[in-house]
Amino acid sequence: MNPNLTFLRAHHKTANPILLQGGTRSGKTYAVLQFIISLCKQFQGRGVMISICRKTMPSLKATTMRDFFELLKDAGLYSEEYHSKSEHHYQLFGNTVEFVNLDDEQKVRGRKRHVLYVNEANENDHDVIRQLLFRTSGLTIFDYNPSITEDHWLISDMLKRPKAKRIITTYLDNPHLSATQAQEIERLKSIDPELWKVFGLGEIGNGMKGVVFSNWQLGWNDAKGRTVYGLDFGFSPDPLALVECKLVGRDLYLREHIYRNNMSASDIVSAVKSIVPSGAEVICDKRDDIIKDMFMKGINAKGATKGPNSIDFGVKLMQGLSIYIHPESHSLIKEFKYYKYKEDKDGNPIGGAYSEVMNHAIDAVRYAVIFMQTALPLPVASVANLKRTPK
Repeated sequence: MNPNLTFLRAHHKTANPILLQGGTRSGKTYAVLQFIISLCKQFQGRGVMISICRKTMPSLKATTMRDFFELLKDAGLYSEEYHSKSEHHYQLFGNTVEFVNLDDEQKVRGRKRHVLYVNEANENDHDVIRQLLFRTSGLTIFDYNPSITEDHWLISDMLKRPKAKRIITTYLDNPHLSATQAQEIERLKSIDPELWKVFGLGEIGNGMKGVVFSNWQLGWNDAKGRTVYGLDFGFSPDPLALVECKLVGRDLYLREHIYRNNMSASDIVSAVKSIVPSGAEVICDKRDDIIKDMFMKGINAKGATKGPNSIDFGVKLMQGLSIYIHPESHSLIKEFKYYKYKEDKDGNPIGGAYSEVMNHAIDAVRYAVIFMQTALPLPVASVANLKRTPK
């Protein structure tokens, strides 16, 4: 059993708030949802109101809400009769589980509840949480990854409260994690000690200083634009990433289509062909053999622009755009949150030098953006040192 679930069951009657701090893939969210389902059964017919919250509704739908209904269906507890899809709530054992996005002030200030669960709590401002607590009469649960500092409200306020309890878990506490996923996390040990501290060990970091991209937000636009697909092949344990990149003026819209490990050459070709519209350009990393195979199968595949300064050139192009990421592009969002500059011996970011992790989907985007740079409405830097790999 995941220790997060054991901790919740042991302390929910005496602790408040409960803080689940953990690295990536430590099973925090799944454990809370299992606990909420069991709590509804325990208080059958009591009319308990439970709010499950995250900052935005698209993120809530694509993660926590999806997992909740999968759990119900797996347990044979789901019925359309009890699911109000328009109001985003579900009647379970005579209790109500509602899903609330916290970027809507009216929802934050207008609801009362018995139990509050805030997923990815570190995404939210302190004042938003205060408003939720004013309207919560019982237990509060926060889960979060520790890419924060010691003065963050989760640590400086919530953890200091007299009845607060915290558990720290890591990927090693998740029995369902694959060997490939564990291997990818453990690579952080030698590549980026700060990311290893946060995502591997589940410890408080330094606020993720030196993050490369701040010019992005969640969003999508169906308007037509210059569309190119970026493809980074990846080598195990690195995943293959295919990202749709649509340029509308200086707005760049991104949508992740593939982010997967251990794909064979034939699997790659089949997957790309099934996703990319006929004739659309696919700008690829190395692996000339696969590029040739895709081209032979009718995919308009081309080699990416390479050269000594191609990474820095592509990143600077991306930094000059307003970037919108489709809310269901989970791995791409994570990379944009945590893609960092390399650091010197004193821990200071080195401009123009970039981390070798959290970059697979970003690399795919970079290939596409460099390819599209002549379509940008403003002048860009010289590309004299850049070379295109063979098709």
